[in-house]
Amino acid sequence: MNFDSVLEGRRSVRAYDENKKVTSEQVEQLVQSAIYAPSWKNSQTARYYCAVSEQGIEKVKSCLPEFNVKNSQNAALIVTTFVSNRSGFNRDGSPDNECANGWGYYDLGLHNENLVLKAYEMGLGTLIMGIRDGDALRSVLNIPDTETVVSVIAVGYPAASPEMPKRKSPSTLSAGLINIQLYRISVDAFQNKKATKSNLVAFIFIFLSVSAVKNFKILFVAFVKILENAEVFVINLFICRIWMICSLNRDEFFNILD
Repeated sequence: MNFDSVLEGRRSVRAYDENKKVTSEQVEQLVQSAIYAPSWKNSQTARYYCAVSEQGIEKVKSCLPEFNVKNSQNAALIVTTFVSNRSGFNRDGSPDNECANGWGYYDLGLHNENLVLKAYEMGLGTLIMGIRDGDALRSVLNIPDTETVVSVIAVGYPAASPEMPKRKSPSTLSAGLINIQLYRISVDAFQNKKATKSNLVAFIFIFLSVSAVKNFKILFVAFVKILENAEVFVINLFICRIWMICSLNRDEFFNILD
């Protein structure tokens, strides 16, 4: 199975085959795959509490709401935590930046992504559950206070094949930032009379890729800015036309023009 197939095929599974059980060896493979994920300064703060036996599974289920108990029926359960105040922190205990323990959550997410992708490659389904009783899980599994309880992941053999839900397009997630950067680089080059073919290609690409004018006030402000520099009027008019049809919000565009 190639990597793209794994990325595209993984689903959140809410029905598992009662006749097939996940083994301890399979769970160990999943955790090993999680270990290969990157982490803050290689701190590797992710921790996994794996319930494979019926007794262990029932303990974890007692900490889940009824709907998640139903969704994870016939699956093994993996409780995920991370060591607090380590990822994103200096040795003296002070946070490296404002994210603080947010880096612990971030790193655990990277590890968990590896885990669920590996599960799919192995023919298993997974469901990441965030609604759970963290205090109860800490109690029944003896999770130390130095760790933050995050999610419970169900792992089992799928009894259903969910369709892929609608996904956002790459342009929705990234085009705004890319286009702003292209604008800044290109405007600098044009105003310094150093326009290149690559600038023109970039402009044409944006022009053909974006939607219709969304804010006429932006158009007016940009036109005023154009008149401030008659020497490059034609070039700036071209810039204006492109950016009037981009999907930038009003504040972003005003910031660029200022």
